[in-house]
Amino acid sequence: MPQRYPTVLPAAAESQLDMGSARVAIAENVRNNRVLAAMRWLGDEVLAVYGLVLFGAPLHASVLLLAATWVAGVPSAALGLLSLLLAQGLARVLLPNSSVSERNWLACNALLTGLYLGALYAPNLTLLALAAMVTLAGVLLAAALRSLVDRYLGIPLLSLPFVVASWGALLLARHFPGLPLAKAALAEPLSLPLSDGPREILRLLAAIFMQNSAVAGLLVGLAWLLWSRWSLILALLGILSGQAILALLGGTHTGTELAHVGFNAALVAVACGGVFVVLSKSSLIAACLAGALATLLGIALQGALLPLNLPVLAAPFVLLTQGLLLALHGRLGSGPLQLVLGPPLRPEDNLHQVLQSARRYPPVGMPLLYLPVLGRWRVTQGPRGALTHQGQWAHAWDFEVENDQGERFRGEGQAVQDFYAWGAPVVAPGDGRVVRVINHLEDQEIGHVDLAHNWGNMVVVAHSGGVFSALSHLQQGSIGVHEGQTVVRGEVLGRVGNSGRSPVPHLHVQVQASAEVGAPTLPAQFLHFLQIAVDEQSYQTCGSPQTGALLQSLATQSSTARAFAFAPGTQIHWLIHGQQLGPPRRETWSSELDALGRRTLKSNGAAASIYIDDSYATVLDYTGPADTLLAMYAVAAARVPFAAADGVTWHDSPSILAHLSKPVRILLELLMPFGAQTGVPTHSRLMQGSDGTLVLETKIRRPHRLMRAKQLPDRLQLLVQPGVGPTALRAYRGDLLCLDAEVTL
Repeated sequence: MPQRYPTVLPAAAESQLDMGSARVAIAENVRNNRVLAAMRWLGDEVLAVYGLVLFGAPLHASVLLLAATWVAGVPSAALGLLSLLLAQGLARVLLPNSSVSERNWLACNALLTGLYLGALYAPNLTLLALAAMVTLAGVLLAAALRSLVDRYLGIPLLSLPFVVASWGALLLARHFPGLPLAKAALAEPLSLPLSDGPREILRLLAAIFMQNSAVAGLLVGLAWLLWSRWSLILALLGILSGQAILALLGGTHTGTELAHVGFNAALVAVACGGVFVVLSKSSLIAACLAGALATLLGIALQGALLPLNLPVLAAPFVLLTQGLLLALHGRLGSGPLQLVLGPPLRPEDNLHQVLQSARRYPPVGMPLLYLPVLGRWRVTQGPRGALTHQGQWAHAWDFEVENDQGERFRGEGQAVQDFYAWGAPVVAPGDGRVVRVINHLEDQEIGHVDLAHNWGNMVVVAHSGGVFSALSHLQQGSIGVHEGQTVVRGEVLGRVGNSGRSPVPHLHVQVQASAEVGAPTLPAQFLHFLQIAVDEQSYQTCGSPQTGALLQSLATQSSTARAFAFAPGTQIHWLIHGQQLGPPRRETWSSELDALGRRTLKSNGAAASIYIDDSYATVLDYTGPADTLLAMYAVAAARVPFAAADGVTWHDSPSILAHLSKPVRILLELLMPFGAQTGVPTHSRLMQGSDGTLVLETKIRRPHRLMRAKQLPDRLQLLVQPGVGPTALRAYRGDLLCLDAEVTL
């Protein structure tokens, strides 16, 4: 009989087999890692460059853009890709500290230059050498110009390096006879059964990538459509506006000259209508005007550049966009056109962020302070009050103290000492520096006022942002700080008195733009306070309380803050029973902190960005599928004050977009500039259970039928262990439990 292999190997042979298996596994992992690294590089540093031409189109749309460059001819597409790769390599060597986004921008300009030169000249070694030298010069020029422009102007360079580098290449090419012009194509390799008008529009879209093919234009349009419907709408508005102004002035609608000019109208309309300027009804008008101006400016530049035999390229787009951004940067006050703050995104996303911020957070640039008093106080006169808060001094508050019966004084209230506000501490409403102190004026008797010194004894504190808080009518001799002293929020400054124009003891608070006594007031808001009603304490993240409001500063609890802190590196494992409480599934959250200190919870392709300070935590935004537990958390804990009081309530309006079906979400995004709401109203209550567990209950007001979201429940209940974190999350529709999740080890 043939000898069988032993079922149990000797120890040495088994060890060798394990080592061999390990080597195979390691080699396989290395190959897999190399493949993943190559795919990541292809997406992040090649396809992303094509998407950057359309202001940051994602990878799936960038594939269409890459394909569009290969439709009309291989030489142009190949030279563009080679220029892109060369620029990436040069940026790594010459600018080793550059980020991926910086290298991609440099490569984007090189890509356009390569595409243009490849479409203009016949392919040969001379053209390759010229493209390589122009790419090198373009990278150096772009890096230098960007540094200067960022420092002194604060506006993007856009495709200015492409324009300058291409002009330089054309001037050089005149001295090299080995650069013959490319032969004009007799017909497109692919054709579309379209009339002249739509065909010309598609060719204008293709011209963005230096192509002259309706099929390439169709791919560009599809890429824009996949990425951002509003970007495509704005591009078409720009093109149609340019053609309309030509028709009005009796100019031509078609031809090669218009193709070299008309694509600028599309780009400038998108840039000024929704990418760098927040999408709105006003920005739509601006996009149309910008498209018309770009067309006229392009024709004018054609005439100016004709003696030099240079094309217009993207010069009108660059000049008009940069001109508008400079004008908006330098204006005083706000206007109908609002600049995008932060990195520009899709027009829809830019507008959504602005709407959500306006709905949930203080206006940008609004002075924000904390209440300068301790305990409960009544606003006896708010902004634009009927007594003295008028005209230049309209934005101010008067505070007094009441007892439980609503009385502000003891007995008859004949003496200043009878008033509950008398002698109460006044604290700094924010960190700052004391710039003015008046401490010597006598307090007035009840009913008497000192009109010679309207503000009485006072402290003026300078805060960051060039604003000043003025705290007036303080008690004579009670101020314990001096001019030039640095103070921190909550530090005692003095005590409530009755000096100046003050018939009864109270505290007058206002925010102003200078340290001058009695300076005109500025609109301002207070942060993190409770508004007290008969049956509830309503938390306000910020607000300008009106006359009659009963307020109290938010008292925080450190254990609650720690429970919602999600320290970087933390992982939370959930076991979830879904609809009908069927088979369980698992979900893991991980907390990450980026270089700028922004905290993000990530899970299963979803992400919730979170802001946390010493008073509250809030989910700024959620992106990802609607069926994740993290999506539920983003609504349940959209805003959580670290309140020490039991039963505190608050209202919020987190975004509903992630919970809608894609067709409904697209429709809502199209309607956003015309007033469509993207938030879902919620009412939350924070309670403490008998075992010390915190219970956060959030009720959701179902939106109208169009915005109904299948995954969105009527009520969410989040259980949190103080000092530790969440332990359970439940969702209800009516009284039916439709989701039950708990934290596991």
